[in-house]
Amino acid sequence: MSWIERAPLEERLLAAVRAPGPALATLVGPRRSGVTELLRRVLRGLEWRRVAFTATLAAPGVRLERAAIAFERAGIPRPEGAAAWSDWAGALLDDLRTGRSPVVVAIDDAPLLLDSDEDAAAALAALWAGARAHALPLHLVLAGHDADALDRWADQVLGVPAPQRIRVPPVRVDELAAHLPDWPPEERFLIRACLGSSVETLGRVDPSLRATTNLLRLAIDPDGPLHDLPAQRLREQFQKPERYAGIVSALAEGAHDWGGIRRANPAFRSGNQLAPYLSALQEHGWVTPERSLDAAPESRGRRYRLGDPFVAFWHAVAEPARDRLLAGESPTRVAREMPLDDHLERVFPILCRLALLEGVVDDRLTRRIPVRAREIGGLWGADYHLPISGTLRNGAVVYGVGVWGRTAEETDAETALEALRATRYGYGRESRLVLVVTSRGATEGLVRRVARDHRLLLVPLQSLF
Repeated sequence: MSWIERAPLEERLLAAVRAPGPALATLVGPRRSGVTELLRRVLRGLEWRRVAFTATLAAPGVRLERAAIAFERAGIPRPEGAAAWSDWAGALLDDLRTGRSPVVVAIDDAPLLLDSDEDAAAALAALWAGARAHALPLHLVLAGHDADALDRWADQVLGVPAPQRIRVPPVRVDELAAHLPDWPPEERFLIRACLGSSVETLGRVDPSLRATTNLLRLAIDPDGPLHDLPAQRLREQFQKPERYAGIVSALAEGAHDWGGIRRANPAFRSGNQLAPYLSALQEHGWVTPERSLDAAPESRGRRYRLGDPFVAFWHAVAEPARDRLLAGESPTRVAREMPLDDHLERVFPILCRLALLEGVVDDRLTRRIPVRAREIGGLWGADYHLPISGTLRNGAVVYGVGVWGRTAEETDAETALEALRATRYGYGRESRLVLVVTSRGATEGLVRRVARDHRLLLVPLQSLF
């Protein structure tokens, strides 16, 4: 797997680790965003001694022994009769007092260790308190996926209410473009629409091959490293994974509310049966709830979508073809008959939103969209649907529609303007901008209409990806 270059994040973590000790930093990001790999790369380049280990679900004694090995590799002598975390904390403090050579202690998935092992939490607190009391060169990095848990431990256990936090976001559009510089934007969109934005999936992409070839090799072929991965995650995280898989499949195929999910899953006879499963999927980051941007914060009207396009691609496109693939049919032939275009049409507006949040880098658009979006989402009601809408950081309000798989026409712009007149979202006619994002260009009539109407902006897919 190749590493997607993320130099600014590495530099931030390196600066935090090299701050005068004792120093504490937390490294946080969603699962599969590359937190572990980023931590590993930075530690590997350090000239200091480092004690690095990953919390696991193993028995406490097994975890302690794994940590003991990490301490010994860093040159910390094993305390005589060491049988507890506190023994190793004391040994490290003694080493720092006598040698005063900096030591980095990095714990990956730290909340798992600290929440499940009181001895480990107490030893870490004692280690940090001793380092602070004597101004010792200890550099502590706690990494994980739950920002609230990391903040809670830093505040309540270590007494640092606002540690330096380094966020590791999913792979951005510009990072993917730098990773695949020779690919056309359409190919980069395709790979992001099908493999998502995680380092785990995008890091496996071979830049020398086409996007469709990568999809075939990585996810569609039964021998591919990503084949069946979403289903594996469901089995690992949930009991009764088939119930959760039914909800995920319904969302992947276009359901967006309770009614649509229940119609696709008759095993749920009522909303009360569905609610705990949907809530669990939200808590684990599989499902993202959304409300229309013009709805009141307390509004109960919600739509739901899958947070990871890769999960949507697997359940809507690849998984339904598994029987044919496992029966020995050619993956290339099966791939040609998959409903890929339906999936791309569904995720197109979602990825356009993300591109606006991350910032438009096309010089042709920066005069009209000069800053990133502050708030982005969709607008929907009885008489309108504007799936690419929000507020830019300069206060301007944008409304947008996406036209996938065909040439955008003048009627698309008129439909968007009619929807704009029906919604209450936005302030001031002069700050409103209607986007028509198109995957296959625009008719001459639409181009002329955009030139005449200052409210309209035609945005080709190539300008965002």
